[in-house]
Amino acid sequence: MCHFILAVLPRTASPSAILAACDATRFAFTPLADGAVAPLAADEVAYRATRARCDCGTEIGADLVDPATGRSDREIHELRRAERLAKRKSWSPARLARWAEERETRAAHLREAARYHADHALTAEDWCAMIRSVIEQGASLRIGLVKHFGEPESVVAHRERLRLANLAPAFLRRFEDDVLYEFAR
Repeated sequence: MCHFILAVLPRTASPSAILAACDATRFAFTPLADGAVAPLAADEVAYRATRARCDCGTEIGADLVDPATGRSDREIHELRRAERLAKRKSWSPARLARWAEERETRAAHLREAARYHADHALTAEDWCAMIRSVIEQGASLRIGLVKHFGEPESVVAHRERLRLANLAPAFLRRFEDDVLYEFAR
């Protein structure tokens, strides 16, 4: 499983106009099926924002990741929860070993992705420039971003509406998973 950055735009926004307003070599705005991100308003559409296979190692939400382990607060919480659950279920030593191996494989993928993205990924500054460009050039009146761990489909826990004036790289680095951050003038 991977991290994905999803964009949410009004249905009236044209992906081609949005790509014209930003760096089309790095952003894609590939539409997701209706219902892939829920709940959305009837006039909203969700997109995969980047051309990358996944967005693991992204700077979006990176300040919530422990640099020593490569795990987010949420992943650490889920890991502890899973360990407690495994103890309650009385997993066999073999099952516990398989689980630990799967967990380490995932952590290794995240570390590898972080190294790759350190050289190739969009920075928080790139994301800020794209958001500003889309809104200031009139390609869309608003744009929302969601960072999600798992498959590209997402369930939005809640929505935060923000003014474009509040947009800063440091803010993007504190994004929480599954929160739709919507920027508008």
